[in-house]
Amino acid sequence: MTLSPEEEAAYNMLCMRIQRDVNCLTDADRTVRRRGVDKLHRALQYEASRVSDAVLRALCVSHLLRPLLQCAERDVVEKCREQALRLLLVLCEHGALEQSNTTLKEVVALIDARLGTFPFPEPTEEIRLLLLQLLYAFLKQLAAVYGTPTSLQDVITELANTLSKTAVDPFPDAKKMSAECVILIARTWKHDLRLQIGTIVRPMIANLGHQHSRVRVCALQALEAAVPCASEALQHLMKELLLPAVSKVVLDQSPSVRKQLVITLATWMAQSEQIEQFEASVFPIFLAGVADDAPDRRWVRGRADGGRFRTC
Repeated sequence: MTLSPEEEAAYNMLCMRIQRDVNCLTDADRTVRRRGVDKLHRALQYEASRVSDAVLRALCVSHLLRPLLQCAERDVVEKCREQALRLLLVLCEHGALEQSNTTLKEVVALIDARLGTFPFPEPTEEIRLLLLQLLYAFLKQLAAVYGTPTSLQDVITELANTLSKTAVDPFPDAKKMSAECVILIARTWKHDLRLQIGTIVRPMIANLGHQHSRVRVCALQALEAAVPCASEALQHLMKELLLPAVSKVVLDQSPSVRKQLVITLATWMAQSEQIEQFEASVFPIFLAGVADDAPDRRWVRGRADGGRFRTC
């Protein structure tokens, strides 16, 4: 990347300012590491709005990305891991993380290392949420790349494995963030997700019975996006898992959950040709939802009358 003379001067100044604190991230003394990451966080929070994104991007590539990833993955001090992740989020939000296959692999490797097995290597709920927020923010930027976004083919197995674990995290906010990641991947990388659909769908189905209605809504939204990505696996998933699960959701006590069920079923029938073979089973569930007496069901019926669910 090419920097202007002014940007080059700002880059050199920042390099000198932060180098000592970056070195502190690998110090044997935990107090030194904690002080170093705190100083980095303060400095970059201040400088992020004062220098160009190009300067931040150059700084991230040359000095920050790998030390922060290593700190977030390996540091035994909880506050160091947390601050490293908050720094990575700041950099990501300013477009400083390169939208490249290399950076994608490094980010996914971090997420998989901390969240990819049970029990979670990352014991702190808030840090697990930060990891998912970083993943979502980076994937969202990848999805926004002009033209064809970077393929997830090289990392989809690790992503599906991790999201299948975090979807059943006891922390409700982690469940919801996992669903957001699934929705983003399904909408942007449908082909890449296809072979991992079973891994993704099963934990989302389990969340349909969660005590928080918002978690149940998010699970239905994730299923709405993911199920049309399925191919050969759809027949087994529909018969053994999806139909038994969604038939119970019709009786959910929450109107917002029942409303989302109707939207989800309508999307399946409109977007997936393979659903046609299950219309005899899906359509009665859909009709039961449309016939719901809840006030907000008028909106759903209105859209159905308007032709949105024409394929039904």
